Amino acid sequence: SGARAVAAHVLRGEKNEEIRLLQGSEAEMHAAMKDAEAAGAKYGLRHYKISPAEEMTSEDARQVLADLAAEFGFDPDRATLIEHRKPRAGGGGFDRHWHAIVPEVDPVSGRILDSHWMRPRHEKIARMAEARLGHEVVPGRFNRAVQQHLEAEGRLDVAARLEPATQV
Repeated sequence: SGARAVAAHVLRGEKNEEIRLLQGSEAEMHAAMKDAEAAGAKYGLRHYKISPAEEMTSEDARQVLADLAAEFGFDPDRATLIEHRKPRAGGGGFDRHWHAIVPEVDPVSGRILDSHWMRPRHEKIARMAEARLGHEVVPGRFNRAVQQHLEAEGRLDVAARLEPATQV
């Protein structure tokens, strides 16, 4: 939908009690759109939402951003990271979440972010964060595939935590 619509939501969304810009800027989102247009790319921004069920800090969110960057191949310093505070629907869960807005196109190399197997890879990052933070495992659609991928990567500690979540 473009940088203007994304910025309106993440930087000025009316439903949030508090919005904190942790890094990046609206100008950087607009620049990313221009880089994508110049490269002939269909999309200019990739939007990752970090929405934990349990308490997490801004520094924890930055670590998740670093994990996403390593997984999908982008520079985490080029991301715009915004923290939102608002009550969760239904009254449960943690009242903070984060939005990471990342350029879809690297302006130097012209490379477009990888989107192969995107949802399972998102779940893998979430399961890794849950393990690191000692959070309960959130049931995910791809837990079995994530478990197998983590085992192949040698992350047996995280993979073992998924065992009960893969028994259906």
